[in-house]
Amino acid sequence: MSKRKRSSKEKQRLLANKNKWPRLQLSDLPMDILHSMVSRLPIRQAAKTSILSSHWKYVWCWRTNLEFSFKSLVYKKGSGIPLSHISEYVFIQRVDAILRQHSGVGVEKLEIEFSPLHHEHAEHIDTWVKFAIASKTKQLILDFLVQRHGKEPYTFPFQLFDATNGSHLQFMKLGSISLKQPANIKFFLNLKKLELVDVNITDEELIEKYIDEVIKLFCPGIYVHRIA
Repeated sequence: MSKRKRSSKEKQRLLANKNKWPRLQLSDLPMDILHSMVSRLPIRQAAKTSILSSHWKYVWCWRTNLEFSFKSLVYKKGSGIPLSHISEYVFIQRVDAILRQHSGVGVEKLEIEFSPLHHEHAEHIDTWVKFAIASKTKQLILDFLVQRHGKEPYTFPFQLFDATNGSHLQFMKLGSISLKQPANIKFFLNLKKLELVDVNITDEELIEKYIDEVIKLFCPGIYVHRIA
């Protein structure tokens, strides 16, 4: 009998001590671990973590890879909604909202892929490019597939770059975009790879000469991938 009583008391003591132990919550983890966890979520789900609590409100805002596409921002599995039924303005509003909330620090990659985006959306796209410049983005991808829709393509704003603010770019891909002679080519200083896909070149001979000069003067190890 005494053994049973001791056993019962021992269980009660252990249970009481267990209840005193602090419960570990996700919000108790170091911030760098939380950032790493959230960075593995699709961008739309990552943004939703901001409503969990005040502690989580800005965790996702330090995400280093920002990838915006029909699938990541609009598509819902099983919805049956085709891309053609999604307004480009809905997409633009969502990209704008996310970039406004982002810290603008430590961005490794900014990728925006959506069809159709074209010259009529230049004001918004220019803002996205400015964000890439301000956040010192290393990889910039803009792919709009606009030529399939018969719209005038967006003209890439070379004038926004200079030798200082563009020196962080290491990779750039431009798809279905119009290219005109840039006023300054020094932003290519650290560019290692350039992809031009279905681009509209206003002066092909001039652009070819321009690219050759970039390779020779600034990026002897650059790889240029051209797809007509």
